[in-house]
Amino acid sequence: MGKKETVYGVEMTSIEEMQFAKFRNNKGIAMNTLTQAERTELVKSWLRSTDEYICSVAIKSTNVSI
Repeated sequence: MGKKETVYGVEMTSIEEMQFAKFRNNKGIAMNTLTQAERTELVKSWLRSTDEYICSVAIKSTNVSI
């Protein structure tokens, strides 16, 4: 696992940081228009949804039921 960086108050890998930047760009989100708390919550929310998606795909691909 790669080194983690703090991005808007949330630790993530450089790959996650690039994916988040792409997400922001595609959605037209201007981080400078948000407060620090809003930025942190946006990053946390995005990271949670990404983690849930990855877990969902992994479970489906291994045919494991929970």
